[in-house]
Amino acid sequence: MTVAAAALKPSDRWMASGLHYAPTRFPQVVGLDGVGRLADGTRVAFFAPQRPYGGMAEQALVRRGMWFRVPDGVDDVTAAAVTNPGMAAWKALLWEGELAAGQTVLVLGATGASGRIATQLAKRHGARTIAAGRNQRVLDRLLERGADAAINVDHPRVELAAAVAAEGPYHLIVDYLWGAPAEAVFAALEEATAAYNDLLHQVAAGEISLDVDPVPLEKVEQAWAQAGSDRRIVFVP
Repeated sequence: MTVAAAALKPSDRWMASGLHYAPTRFPQVVGLDGVGRLADGTRVAFFAPQRPYGGMAEQALVRRGMWFRVPDGVDDVTAAAVTNPGMAAWKALLWEGELAAGQTVLVLGATGASGRIATQLAKRHGARTIAAGRNQRVLDRLLERGADAAINVDHPRVELAAAVAAEGPYHLIVDYLWGAPAEAVFAALEEATAAYNDLLHQVAAGEISLDVDPVPLEKVEQAWAQAGSDRRIVFVP
């Protein structure tokens, strides 16, 4: 498949540095997912390319069916930025968490990519949503985008516990602060495809947003060093 865009994720950095849990043999092209075109021109978001052919290249080798069609109205860069964190958020909230309207959700790690989308996704599904994280600027932005409350976790343990308790009780807690962001594994691809399509339609309508910086692949070395940014880096040809 021809690659059009591939987002830079913490897991990509960790894999390249040898710290990721996934086994890696070199040579290895980094990139666990991306957006590209099939041989017939169909535009898709793909994941788990066959090694050593990762997503950060002009071409990737992807097993049949390991992709979702990208609906019209969402550009390649945005789709690449949203695919991994968006589906991770959907998996935690709706597939496993069975979120229902009227419930109260606490998102720990809400200032990361998955956490930002989880916060907005929970709100779009009618939940009272509490965003907790370290980046105050992003927390303020999440409040502007509909979060009901925000908690900065950089406080002493007793103060933080009191702040979290004050916004509860909670029906669901989604925790992105421990370990690497989960790579979504879908047992029911048909259900996941519908959820992905719905998610990107919400993105296209402006109901869910993620700040993105498209970067030419030739500048990967410079972009790689920009750790800690609250904007999603997406490599393009």
